[in-house]
Amino acid sequence: MSDCKKCGFDHSLPKENYIGEISILKNCSDRYYKYLISEFSACLKKYKNFKVAPVLESLQTERGAIFEIARIWTGIDYIELKEFYDQVWSTVYHYALGFCFTFDLSKVKEYEFVIYEGNTRPGIEFVIKDTNPYGPLKILLHTKNDLSDAGVLNGIIRTTISYNDNLVHELEIGKKTSEREPTRKIPCGKYEYKTCQNIEDNKIVFDRFGCRVPFLYNGQHLENLIPQAIFNCSDEVTKKAFELIASKTSNCSRIQACETTRFSSTYSNAVGLFTQIFSSSF
Repeated sequence: MSDCKKCGFDHSLPKENYIGEISILKNCSDRYYKYLISEFSACLKKYKNFKVAPVLESLQTERGAIFEIARIWTGIDYIELKEFYDQVWSTVYHYALGFCFTFDLSKVKEYEFVIYEGNTRPGIEFVIKDTNPYGPLKILLHTKNDLSDAGVLNGIIRTTISYNDNLVHELEIGKKTSEREPTRKIPCGKYEYKTCQNIEDNKIVFDRFGCRVPFLYNGQHLENLIPQAIFNCSDEVTKKAFELIASKTSNCSRIQACETTRFSSTYSNAVGLFTQIFSSSF
């Protein structure tokens, strides 16, 4: 749901200007295409009394306001996941799409693999609330280590929505993994480019200030690199952190990761059933 270091726009990204639609960030810069970090930085510079916490609060939405149910379909029966919601659901701030929910069933060991039962394929079913404040949802397929790059690697799946009918969304997913050793002629790295950049940014902030900027949290690739139990940076420190990030010399390169996972998908929808279905990240 990715970019060049000094460019304000990447043609491989979605053309919708999601960050630019956030009212509190609209007037901080005149950039055509807006990214979360650049707009926060511009607001902190432009408005002396700009506060980060209210903006973070305004971006957040309760999961229950969007998703009513998440459960596994085994091929013949449902397995309810309500008792595992705190494990499988998490939140991130995507640099181009803003506040997002992620779903990772592999965090529940007994459901890391689902056995086929019956003649139909297993799947994950999500029931979306009729009052979902986001309207059409954007879905990214990704692994634990490439969410920042997922929009470029696998594309963004845009759902449609109907408030007058029960619309069912179905997403068939293909997955291909590969691994290779780096060579002098064809090098490769541990992380994809944008993910590498996000790790650099978070390390800069933690190493220099010993705190974190919440909307720099782009995914699980940070879990073993940055302590989770650290406090949020103050507004003044956040401003300094952005200045450091803007002036950094990056060691990330645009080479492919040595271990890669790519997802293909086919999205369809139909009217007339109660449940609204789509599959999410792996």
